[in-house]
Amino acid sequence: MSDFVGNLATSAIDTLTEPALEDPIRQARFRKLFQENFDLPVISRFVLGRYWHQATEAQQKEFQSLLEDYIVLAYSSRFKGYNGETFEVDDVRSDGQKDTIIYTRILRQDAPPVRVDWRVRAPEDRMKVIDIVIEGLSMSLTHRNEFAAVIQRAGSGIDGLIKLLREKTAGVNREVSDAS
Repeated sequence: MSDFVGNLATSAIDTLTEPALEDPIRQARFRKLFQENFDLPVISRFVLGRYWHQATEAQQKEFQSLLEDYIVLAYSSRFKGYNGETFEVDDVRSDGQKDTIIYTRILRQDAPPVRVDWRVRAPEDRMKVIDIVIEGLSMSLTHRNEFAAVIQRAGSGIDGLIKLLREKTAGVNREVSDAS
């Protein structure tokens, strides 16, 4: 498990932190890493929470696609400022029967380390990340709370959330093949 996360983090740092890398290329590279190593269906169901079962199948599919775009747009840009960081695994612990938490730190040259904990599950004998907790903030839980508020606000419902995600991700690069 720690090798899986270590390889993923090293790959992300190596391929996403080039200073001259253009945003569309960084997004495409991030998307590829995300698609290969994260369990989007599990993340989508958790993030939508109780609204998952209220959504139609078409809404679920569109939400999942838009959530991927949203994550790509939000997180790929965070690698722009990284330079010379290294990655260290501190501990690995089982959490229940299905999950493992890998406790890590990103070591930065001129700043304190960043604590990053990875929740990993191995469905079908292939490890996948289902959540990342950065400095105590869960990516999945943060999005769940944010999206629930959008759904509840002024009765906009799931369609309101989907509309908002479409607007927020309008410029994201969806192409993966040319950017590797």
